[in-house]
Amino acid sequence: MSDSNIHEKLWSLIEPIKVGMLSTLQQGTIHSRPMHTIQDQFEGELLFFLDVASAKAQEILREPSVSVTYACPEKGTYVALSGKAEIIEDDSAIEEHWNRYVQLWFPEKVDQARAALVKVRVDYAEYWDSHSRLTQAFRMAKAVANDERPELGENRKVRLAQ
Repeated sequence: MSDSNIHEKLWSLIEPIKVGMLSTLQQGTIHSRPMHTIQDQFEGELLFFLDVASAKAQEILREPSVSVTYACPEKGTYVALSGKAEIIEDDSAIEEHWNRYVQLWFPEKVDQARAALVKVRVDYAEYWDSHSRLTQAFRMAKAVANDERPELGENRKVRLAQ
């Protein structure tokens, strides 16, 4: 599968979920928190807003290796991504992605000055596109009736070109 095809496939799974769990290392412990994905497409990078004074910003500066996971159990969609994160404090990039939703988190001018982007360059991805629970239940029942392993969807592991 070409890079553009895998990017499209990953985006088709990520985009409806929007909120991923960004995991960083904090004193040898994995620390995860929900982050709202802000871009309109996926080309190997994820973008989020963060407060440059936050603990997560400090964790990324100390150790840029991160993971981001997305899950929608109702649709049987799961995506795990890992890569390197960097903090971007470029005013033009921030302005490009600024919206009313972000404004809720940074309402005052002094807060806006603390806004930055986190860009995660994804090195590795794994996804499970397993269909709805109803479809899974039907396929499980069919497999039991036929004494065979159930086909529950697509699972792929992908190293993205950087």
